Amino acid sequence: AGLLSTTVLPTHQRAGDDGWLFGSVVAKEIVDAVRDARALRIDRRKVRLEQPIREIGTHMVEIELADGAVATVKTIVAEES
Repeated sequence: AGLLSTTVLPTHQRAGDDGWLFGSVVAKEIVDAVRDARALRIDRRKVRLEQPIREIGTHMVEIELADGAVATVKTIVAEES
């Protein structure tokens, strides 16, 4: 949990001038980013997202771990250039 809590996950998405994404960032993309950043495999159902991320900015995402602990991961959504 400590290792994940210090992890920052950058993701780049297409967005409009108003900062809203043309798509969204869903649990699968967060799981893929964790795998790329820390070589950890996490079940996408353990990612706690009330709804997909749909705007540019910094978002705190909770991930439930196998031992019952919860890690909060900073996810930065930036505009794709």
